[in-house]
Amino acid sequence: MEQHGEYVVGVELGGAWISCLAAALENGELNVLGSGRHPSAGFHRGELVDLDAAAECIEAAVCAAEETGYVHAQTVFIGAASSHYRGLNSRGCVHVAREDRLVTEDIRRQAIEAAERVSLPNEREIIDAIPQSFTLDEMRWIKNPVGMTGSRLEAEVHLATDAGCYLNNVAVAVAKTHCQAEGIVFRPLAAAEAVLTSDEKRLGCLLIDIGASTINIILFRGGAPRFSAVLPVGGKHVTNDIAVCLNIPVEQAEEIKTSGVCTCRSQLNRAERLQTLEVYTPNGDPRTISLDRLCAIVECRIEEMFTIVSTELSRAGYGDSYHAGVVVTGSTAKIAGLENAARRVFGCPARVGRPNVRCRRGDQLEDPAWATCVGILMCGLEQRHQNTLEAPAHRNPVSRMLSRGIDWARAAF
Repeated sequence: MEQHGEYVVGVELGGAWISCLAAALENGELNVLGSGRHPSAGFHRGELVDLDAAAECIEAAVCAAEETGYVHAQTVFIGAASSHYRGLNSRGCVHVAREDRLVTEDIRRQAIEAAERVSLPNEREIIDAIPQSFTLDEMRWIKNPVGMTGSRLEAEVHLATDAGCYLNNVAVAVAKTHCQAEGIVFRPLAAAEAVLTSDEKRLGCLLIDIGASTINIILFRGGAPRFSAVLPVGGKHVTNDIAVCLNIPVEQAEEIKTSGVCTCRSQLNRAERLQTLEVYTPNGDPRTISLDRLCAIVECRIEEMFTIVSTELSRAGYGDSYHAGVVVTGSTAKIAGLENAARRVFGCPARVGRPNVRCRRGDQLEDPAWATCVGILMCGLEQRHQNTLEAPAHRNPVSRMLSRGIDWARAAF
């Protein structure tokens, strides 16, 4: 029986899987109704390289979620971030022209829009502008200035930007399915929404979302993002290391990685290190390798990925800004002992980030592989709320671009 009422559908464009969740909003809480996954095609190292293949995968994942959730998706929110993503901080200032000097919601929005007016290459678009804080005359660190009085309002925002052609092609790929793209959500922001606590965001926390082809990172401090980036390394590199070092097919290496056998070597006791595993060479010849060797390969690559992240943060001047620790999520985060490797590299507390959302069958969805998709639902609802409050001319650049992309796709297909 088809569900009625307000529900939201989120699609994550991952390097290994296209994931989709359909959820209803019940008493202010999300209730996941259905889920769907399909092997990813049409994407390579975070780039969309085949529109038709990508559209087929999106269609398959959405249809699977519709079937299990008894819903019909007309619009979906897309979680995306290409390897061309760039995050930057900006400021914008407006004068409060009212006679009573009262800051209204419209003036607040004007300050944010002023911060969006930065010099960007023509091929880049702003995915989102997330307010960090406001300054009203001499008063700083204001979270929401609406209702206060002053003469000059300055907004500090974090701008998530990506290649315009990538974002437009994502909208076109979705338009070739039976759905439309209602909005685009930056994937690390979605993952953070699903797994970080308000205290972690306030004190300073680093989120690391390990995808198949890329690592998405976002650093929160003072309750808002301060740094974000997409790095060209991911879970597939762990798979490739296993395949090359053990001389086995990539498919078998992926099965071993996802079977639960792989852990970081430091997690093994003496008896476990002596255990063996049977693998097969590309010629089909059986071989026996030690679990100790396999886990050493995995741990070496995991620590290297964390070191790359640490170097990127230090280069940007945020090397010691995550006092609340590090949170790792994504399907690769299910490798046992990964949080211990993060503690060694970053020198601070670390944990695996798991979403906590209710499912229709009564249990909780707590798999880190679904964290980003759960966050897309949360961010999508917020976008929908904002779009209902704002006139079309005042909506964010991606919303306007999606409308243009959908219109073009309808005319072309």
